Amino acid sequence: YDYTLCHYTEELQRLIYNMARDAMVHDIHICLFVHAAYSVHKTRYPHALLGALEYDPSFAIRGLAIDTEKALLCKISSHQKLSYTGVFRGRQRLSREEILLAYNGSRHIPISYRAECMKPLNDLFSVAQACLFADVIQFFTDHDIAYEPRAVHEDIESSIAEVHTSGKMHKAVVQDLPLYMEPNTQLRELLSRFQVQNA
Repeated sequence: YDYTLCHYTEELQRLIYNMARDAMVHDIHICLFVHAAYSVHKTRYPHALLGALEYDPSFAIRGLAIDTEKALLCKISSHQKLSYTGVFRGRQRLSREEILLAYNGSRHIPISYRAECMKPLNDLFSVAQACLFADVIQFFTDHDIAYEPRAVHEDIESSIAEVHTSGKMHKAVVQDLPLYMEPNTQLRELLSRFQVQNA
């Protein structure tokens, strides 16, 4: 996949989301749940995720960050400040007061904390990852399931990577190009110019 040459439809994000969600339930991805007694238990993700989680193209945008310590999806400015309207735990938007409480009375994120705990979602395929993270956290919250935020993030990141590297996504795209790719009328002309210039 390459966004510099191809224009993909929203269906590609949905495909990535669904494949990663399914991998979390069926494949090797294990979540570590930390209980009050500080014992760690390994378990598979609930099978109920398959029927409960669906990709929502209107929820996330590129450029968000996941706070792996607090299980928050955050919009952060170039000045390291949290947006008062862009911090979510699951699908629930945090209030200004909740944001300040979570971040010690300030919406400024120290560079050291951002480097250690905030994982940026910068590429065009990360929208599916942001949605899946928010949906899993919301599912766990709604069902009173204890979780370790960093482990959930790592499992989702691993599942997303597996979707790309396994070839499953590419195979699905090739089997139905009109569903996943928008026609680019200028691509043929561009490639022809490249060919002529290199001849």
